[in-house]
Amino acid sequence: MKHKKCIILDSSAIFHLRDLTVLYSLQETAKIFITNYVLNEIKDPRAEAVLSILQPTIIEIDSREINELREQYRNLSEADISIVLCAKKLSTICEDITVMTDDSELTKILTKLGFRVQKIFFPRKRLYR
Repeated sequence: MKHKKCIILDSSAIFHLRDLTVLYSLQETAKIFITNYVLNEIKDPRAEAVLSILQPTIIEIDSREINELREQYRNLSEADISIVLCAKKLSTICEDITVMTDDSELTKILTKLGFRVQKIFFPRKRLYR
């Protein structure tokens, strides 16, 4: 069965997205995925609660797959490489794939590969004196 819209979450989307209604409302129109590597980055109780609410499908990425791409994507973490692999795998079952992240290097690579990216961006607060 081919899914119309698929969302892959980077850990930054889970950590930094303050309005959970955005992610929760996506469930109505999209299937949500994370990788086992992203899941392993989630230690924060709030982020764990987000995952228990969203119940994303976990895509298992093997360490051998990561190692095969490590040289090609040396600026990316293992979790980020797992997202690239996940997007490639899901392209066979999803018509429209969007990755939610705040990682600029990951964004460049995914965009170059033809995947859509939804940036999660929070400007830093300025301290005024």
